[in-house]
Amino acid sequence: QNSRNHPGWWIRLTRRLNQFRRNTRIKKILDDNINFLNKTLNKKEKKGFYLMGKKYDIIIPVPMTYKKIKERGYNQTQLIARLITENIESLALKEDILIKYKENNTQSKLTKQQRVENVKDVYKLRNNKIIKGKNVLIFDDVYTTGATCNECAKTLKKANTNKIGVMTIAKDYNKTQKID
Repeated sequence: QNSRNHPGWWIRLTRRLNQFRRNTRIKKILDDNINFLNKTLNKKEKKGFYLMGKKYDIIIPVPMTYKKIKERGYNQTQLIARLITENIESLALKEDILIKYKENNTQSKLTKQQRVENVKDVYKLRNNKIIKGKNVLIFDDVYTTGATCNECAKTLKKANTNKIGVMTIAKDYNKTQKID
């Protein structure tokens, strides 16, 4: 199907957008997870969205600055989050709550400590009353050291959310831990 309303279209687009990744392990994990999403999200879920036994009300994709989106032409976490919420009626997508308002260096070449410093205070809240008392899920494409998600969570906590969770498509084990 070539319709933008069809989940397979978004998945194919996301695959193309992620072709820039050279790490074969990440590509395999992305492909496996995107295939899993394609199979499970082709049916509408009305009961609620549960992850690791916890129900979530809102999903917030990790934002990019307007300048970065304009350069790249897309925000892949936003595209995938849209796919997820198209198929889960009880999970609301909120793209206007967490805003990245400061440009920072690309994280890929930085050490863990440099990543923590690099994302410090680059996010701010807008319309934060919407998430007060809610269970919020931060969505990112790849979890490397957790610096980005931790900074997003720190910012979201200022809105007095109930719970904050993190969901990613892949984890980069080269940066997080050694695999035998």
